[in-house]
Amino acid sequence: MIEAKGQGLAPGLAVVRHAQYALLIYATRAMAAFMVGSAFGMAATLAIGAWPGSDLVLTEPGGLMLSEWVRLQQDTLRVLLTQGALVVVAMIPIGMVTSTLLLVSLCEPHRVPLADALRRCGAHLTPTVVVYLVIASFQAAVIWFFYVLVELVNAKFISAFGVRGADLAYVGILAAAVFAAFASSIVHDVIRVAIVRRRLTTLAAMALGWSVSRRHWAELLGALWPRAAGSVLVVVLSLLWLKHAGMGTSTRLALAAVVQQVAALSIIALRANWLSRVVEIVGGDEEAEPDGELV
Repeated sequence: MIEAKGQGLAPGLAVVRHAQYALLIYATRAMAAFMVGSAFGMAATLAIGAWPGSDLVLTEPGGLMLSEWVRLQQDTLRVLLTQGALVVVAMIPIGMVTSTLLLVSLCEPHRVPLADALRRCGAHLTPTVVVYLVIASFQAAVIWFFYVLVELVNAKFISAFGVRGADLAYVGILAAAVFAAFASSIVHDVIRVAIVRRRLTTLAAMALGWSVSRRHWAELLGALWPRAAGSVLVVVLSLLWLKHAGMGTSTRLALAAVVQQVAALSIIALRANWLSRVVEIVGGDEEAEPDGELV
């Protein structure tokens, strides 16, 4: 096992010791969310802010005002969606840098000076980008293949199983595609950890990542499911709280903002804890190749 053994089992160690990089991820995502969300909020306020309850009428049951707002503001929303998509695309390289900085910190048993972390991050960016493009292309291809397959055989499903049965088969096939994409994201995390932890080239890291994922799939799933369930639970609880509390006063709006940020930080903390566990699995794999240098 690596020297930092056990850090994957202690959320406090996985987050507090690497808090500066987890907070950096949070800050960049919060800025991007604010840039996108504030534009939509301003458009809603300008359109229906004079109504009683301001833009809260958009959340009323039935969605009448929401549908009317979308219908009347199609051109504005089209521009905002385009801008939002550009922000999301711009966040991809930023996210690669911040997540790699976190991995560099997680892979070391002691605190890493910022200068050393930046240097190592720069050394790992090329294989990280290549792996990201490969995995993203694979995920898109899998989902597109299953979607086209379902569209081609949908008529046969209806004739064989009826409308309801065809819908269930349709959902089942698409769920299989989503599961395949999700499984590839787990392998992606293992490969990224192999790049940083063992300082490997792209092909060597992909081979090692696949090997580790194949041999330790049960251990990886066992580490992932409680953290993923925790993330889902955080989102559900925050949404239930927001629905119960409402947003009628400035105090409730402030509390809602605090709840949302706590939920975002909790999800990032759980993500960091998951990556720390992957670092432990990759570093403790007895059959793995010895550490190599980047070429």
